[in-house]
Amino acid sequence: MLVALFGTTGGVILGTFLGWAVVKASASTTLADFSAPPVQLLILLAAGAAAGVLAGLRPARRAARLGAMQALAAQ
Repeated sequence: MLVALFGTTGGVILGTFLGWAVVKASASTTLADFSAPPVQLLILLAAGAAAGVLAGLRPARRAARLGAMQALAAQ
């Protein structure tokens, strides 16, 4: 889940910055203003966290069923 959350957060930050940079670079030719809708960005972060939880459920359940010695022997 942490990897998904860090990846989603990094993507949102990088995407917002790149969107701002493109709008600022083209501001002399267009009348566009940059706006980052915070509600949509929070929904995107929540979806990334949910995807991380869903992706981690199966491996976590399988690891929880193994005993400590079986897990060490499998490696």
